[in-house]
Amino acid sequence: ASGQERMVAVSAGFGQDDYNFGGLAAEPWNNIDNYRLGLFARWAVGNDWVLFAGPSVRSYGETGTDLDDALTGSMFAGASYSFGDRLTLGPGVVVSGQIEESTRFFPVLLVNWNVTERLSVETGGGLAATAGPGLALVYKLPGKWKAGVAARYEKKRFRLAPDNEISPNGVGEDRNVPVVFSLAYFLYPSGSVGVVFGYNFEGNLSISDGCGRNVYSSDYDPSLDLGFVASFRF
Repeated sequence: ASGQERMVAVSAGFGQDDYNFGGLAAEPWNNIDNYRLGLFARWAVGNDWVLFAGPSVRSYGETGTDLDDALTGSMFAGASYSFGDRLTLGPGVVVSGQIEESTRFFPVLLVNWNVTERLSVETGGGLAATAGPGLALVYKLPGKWKAGVAARYEKKRFRLAPDNEISPNGVGEDRNVPVVFSLAYFLYPSGSVGVVFGYNFEGNLSISDGCGRNVYSSDYDPSLDLGFVASFRF
């Protein structure tokens, strides 16, 4: 990296998780909407070190929930060191606000290892059904295509709608370990479109009411993830 290298990006997005429950008298929740806005800054220090920082805000709630009631913020910061042309490593930390729960702090390891000219191991930044840092294996296909597989531990908390059947205005939580395959086409200069497919393992769903009391909890079998994602930076 050049000592003068600087980059600031703004990102905005919308996503929707479509849950399908079968055989239940009352469904825990319906679709979950995800609105997000973030900044990301990257700057080089000398020839080997690169610093990163990225604050963001997100509204994550069941369809019909007011955006303000589902609003949280997070911050990512880290640094990486270049060990030659093929490997960069470094520490990072994520500070993430949680709906009706204490703020989470957790460390991450920033990795970018070019095993070959086409194959790399990277700290994934989240794609469609996944969210947050994870570990990804990425393969560059001919042209502008990339294929990958990523895994992480995931914990999603979201505000429930006022007309939710189990806990109006409560909080839902989905914990699982997603293993997701992706195929993406990269558009010049800073966009991509793609599809994702995979499975969620070790899944657990729970609901707490406005007083923090658990009113529903259920483990679930491995479930299928399918999705379409489009990403643009400006």
